[in-house]
Amino acid sequence: MPQLKQMRDPEQKHVISKRIPRGNNNNNNNNNVQKQFSVEETTEHKSVGNRRQGRRRGKGKPLMLEDSTVKISSDDKRLMFHRRPGFGQLGTKCVVKANHFLADLADMELTQYSVLVIPEVNSTKLNKTIMTQQREFTVSIEFVAHASMSQLRELLSGKQVDTPSEALKLVDLVLKELTAQRYISVGRFFYSPNITNPKSIGCGLQSWRGFYQSIKPTQMGLSLNIASSLTLSSSWESEESELHAHGGDLKRICETDLGLISQCCLTKYVLKISKQYLSNVSLKINVKMGGRNTVLLDALRWKVPLVSDIPTIIFGADVTHPESGEDSNPSIAAVVASQDWPEVTKYAGLVSAQPHRQELIQDLYKTWQDPQRGKVNGGMIRELLLSFEKATGKKPLRIIFYRDGVSDGQFYQVLLYELDAIRKACASLEPNYQPPVTFIVVQKRHHTRLFPSNHNDRKSTDKSGNILPGTVVDTKICHPVEFDFYLCSHAGIQGTSRPAHYHVLWDENNFSADEIQSLTNNLCYTYARCTRSVSVGNNLNFTIKFCVGVLCSVPPAYYAHLAAYRARFYMEPEVQHDNGSAHSMCMVKGAGVRPLPALKEKVKNVMFYC
Repeated sequence: MPQLKQMRDPEQKHVISKRIPRGNNNNNNNNNVQKQFSVEETTEHKSVGNRRQGRRRGKGKPLMLEDSTVKISSDDKRLMFHRRPGFGQLGTKCVVKANHFLADLADMELTQYSVLVIPEVNSTKLNKTIMTQQREFTVSIEFVAHASMSQLRELLSGKQVDTPSEALKLVDLVLKELTAQRYISVGRFFYSPNITNPKSIGCGLQSWRGFYQSIKPTQMGLSLNIASSLTLSSSWESEESELHAHGGDLKRICETDLGLISQCCLTKYVLKISKQYLSNVSLKINVKMGGRNTVLLDALRWKVPLVSDIPTIIFGADVTHPESGEDSNPSIAAVVASQDWPEVTKYAGLVSAQPHRQELIQDLYKTWQDPQRGKVNGGMIRELLLSFEKATGKKPLRIIFYRDGVSDGQFYQVLLYELDAIRKACASLEPNYQPPVTFIVVQKRHHTRLFPSNHNDRKSTDKSGNILPGTVVDTKICHPVEFDFYLCSHAGIQGTSRPAHYHVLWDENNFSADEIQSLTNNLCYTYARCTRSVSVGNNLNFTIKFCVGVLCSVPPAYYAHLAAYRARFYMEPEVQHDNGSAHSMCMVKGAGVRPLPALKEKVKNVMFYC
C-alpha cells in the first residue's frame, strides 16, 4: 500500500480550532466518482477548502493477509497510517484552550533497566529504609531497552517517520517515576499520600481527588497532558439493580427466543407522567419498530457530502470487556451498519462473544466447512453488507468504518486485522468487489479537555460556559503528521464538555479534512434518542432543524457500544462452584467461547439496542 504523503498549503495560517456551521451545505461532491477503486496511483487536488477536482484512484490490489488468524505484532509496520491531507477551513475560526503543556526534550538518550530485589520489597516506605536495616538483599540489574530520541525529534519537526513508541514509553515512564515519589500511583492515576482518608460528600458517597498525566507528540512539540480526576465510592446499593437484572432476562427471551421487540419502563417514572420521560420512551419505541426520529435535511435533498453521491454504508464497531475481577467472562463485540441510503439513520446490529479481553473483533469475517455445502462464508461484515443491499437495492460502493474503544497502542493490530477482514468479506460476495474503505478510530476515554479562551465572551461559549457545539481542533495539540482531530459536537449540560478524538487510520476515499469533519459532526445530529429540536438559519438562507440532545460521539460507534452492552444479558448465568468462585457458561473449557444465542431476524434488522 502507498505511504500517503501529508499535503500542506504553505500559505495556510494554522488556527487552534474552528467551528463547523450547523447544517453546512458545502457541496464538495464529485459527481464523476469512479465505480472501480483500488489504491496506488495518485493525482493531486486543489488546496483544502476548494471544490475537489477528482479523487485518487489506482491500480494495485488491496492488502490482504493470507490468514486472518495470524498473530499480529505491534511492531508490524506494513501499513502506514493515513497522513493529514490538510487542515479544515470551513466554519468560523476561534481560539480555545486545552490542558496540554509544552515539554522540553533534553538532548540525551534514554536507556531502561529492570531491577530485581530478592527478597522482594513491596512497601514504598520500607524501600526507603532498606539501607538502615541489617538484612541481605540480592540485586540484579538487566538491560531492557534503549531509545534514541533522534526519531522523536524528527517526528516533532513534521518529518514523515513512524511514531517512536519506545522512546515515548520511556519518557512517560521517567515522568511517572518522578511523580510517584510525591504521590501514590493507582493504575495511571496519582493520588495524595493521604489516600486512606477520603472525603465524605454525603448520601454514602466518598471521594478521592487525583490527577492523570501522559506525554504525547503534537504539532506544537512534546506535550504533557494533565487532567484532574475524582474517584467515587458508594456504600449504598442501587434499588434498581435487581429490576435491571430482571429486565435483562426479559430482553434475552424476547430478542433471542421469541423475536419480539420490547420496551421496559419503571412504574414510578410512568406514573409521574413526565413529558420528557414519555418523549424519550416514544423515541425508543419508534426506532425499535423501524421508524426514524431525525433525518438531515441535506440527506432529503441528496446533498450530504461523502454519502449522497454513491451508495455508502457506515459501520460502527465496539468491544466491551468484563469488569475488573471477572477473569473468565468473554468479551462482547458488536457491529452496526446503516441500512437506509442516503438518509443513514437506521442501523442494523449484530453481536458475538469472543475470548476474554480480546480487542480484535474475531467474527467480522469467518469461514467454516459444512458437510453438504462445503466451504461457507459468513461473519458480521458480510451479513450487514447483504442486509444493506436487500434494504436499498444497491451494493455499497463506499465503506466508512467508525471503530470505538481502541487505544493508541492497539492501532496497528486493529487496523491490520479488521481491515483485512472487511476486504475478505467484500471479496466473498463478488471476486472483484472491493469498495474503498475509510477506517476511523473514535476515542472517548481520553483526558484532553477544551475550554473557551474568554469565558466572558458569551458569543464563544454555550449556556453552561463550555465551548460551542461543532468546535473542531485539528492543530497544535494534534499529531504532527497523522490525521486526527477533536470534535465537540454537543452542548455542555454540566461540568466540562469532553470532545471525542477521531483518528483516521486508513482512507482509500481520500477525503479532505473538511469533508470527514463535517460528515462526522452532521452524523451526531441524527442520534435516535434526541428529544428536542430548534430552528437555526444558515448561510444559504433556509431553516434546518437539529437536535439539542446531540450525541457527544458519532452515533454508529455509540450504537455498537449499546448493542455490545445489551448482549451481556444474552450470556447464560454464572455457575457457582463449591470454593465460591464462579464462571460464565459462555466460556467453554480451554480458550474457546460458546457463541451467544442468535438474534431473531425481526430483531437484528431494527435498532433493538436503543
